[in-house]
Amino acid sequence: MVFQQFSGINFVISYTVQIFKDAGSDIDENLSSILVSLVQVVGTGIAILIVDRFGRKILLSMSALLMCLATCSLGIFFLLKQSVEEETTTTSPSVTSTLGPGSTTASIATFVSKETINDLGILPLISLMVFIAGFSIGFGPLPWVMNVELFSSEARVPAAAACGSVNWLCSYLVVSTVPSIQNATSAAFCYFLFSGMSLLATLFVVFLTPETKGKSEEDMKEHFRK
Repeated sequence: MVFQQFSGINFVISYTVQIFKDAGSDIDENLSSILVSLVQVVGTGIAILIVDRFGRKILLSMSALLMCLATCSLGIFFLLKQSVEEETTTTSPSVTSTLGPGSTTASIATFVSKETINDLGILPLISLMVFIAGFSIGFGPLPWVMNVELFSSEARVPAAAACGSVNWLCSYLVVSTVPSIQNATSAAFCYFLFSGMSLLATLFVVFLTPETKGKSEEDMKEHFRK
């Protein structure tokens, strides 16, 4: 539940239009938001069809990895965009002097032009669509499914209440604090932070999360006794 929210899903959904505005893409931000929502619907439908075929652990691993790569690519895009903007708005003699023919110190903007950023304008849309698709096939529905499968019948109700409370508390923390963190640092920092959390989620699923597909309540009790 914690990783579900700390992946940044509710921040992305709440600020989809603003993300595309900040990206400066030529693609209409409202159309982009509709496409992202459409991917979420399709991805959830696919998850329903394949969850019992591939198992929870595989889908969760794929989901977290896709979210990690998507938010990392978003972070790279905004880092490049920020560097180009800073380069075009800053005229510092000390900077220009270090960019001579024999210099080895050059800013990112030396290698990436504003035209390149414009050409990459579709990258935020692709990244968010991959992010939502990844979330929808795994970390969207499956934590709620496993919330039932992991616990015994006598612990299921209080466990569901506790997990739901933690989930929405984490959602509130992400949505309320990330905009302030972004203003204090940068958009790139926030997306790299989400990417890092998704990477941790991938490792958590691979090494610590038990597979619940086809397992009975007694099987899960035996697993946790070990």
